[in-house]
Amino acid sequence: MLDAIKNRKSIRFMKKEPISEEVINEIISAGFHAPSGHNNKGWHVYVTCDDQKLMSISKIHKWTKFVNGASCAICVCYDISDMEDFWIEDCAAFMENMLLQATEEGLGSCWIGVRGIEVGGIVMEDEVRKIFEVNSSFKILSLCILGKVANSFNFSKKIDISKRIHKV
Repeated sequence: MLDAIKNRKSIRFMKKEPISEEVINEIISAGFHAPSGHNNKGWHVYVTCDDQKLMSISKIHKWTKFVNGASCAICVCYDISDMEDFWIEDCAAFMENMLLQATEEGLGSCWIGVRGIEVGGIVMEDEVRKIFEVNSSFKILSLCILGKVANSFNFSKKIDISKRIHKV
């Protein structure tokens, strides 16, 4: 697992090649095994591999353009009808599990934030809700974009973790 953690990075250059439903389901299953505040587990996902929907996502703003070259998008949502307290943390844990499983499967992945994002007057959550036809009672945290890696540029900022660990 540590290899997946160390090798996971955001991939924005993808080949438009199909990903098997079995692999997509494994990635989603990893999400559903995330921890959840008060064990609420209010997650829901909306999945698309439809080229038209991926194109629609790519037109939302400049940071989504690469989605047109991807194979799949998973919208991570939360049903807050039972409890709202930890929905952001729960969805973030869900998302990280999916990203790690995608790396384990040899796929490229990228987390696109949706919650609270507004660019040029466009509210990301409204656009994503329309594209995926998300239940109006669900909150949307993010999109997990999946595809076969075309180019793997590593733009990761290098940090010296020894200067970030504080023992008290």
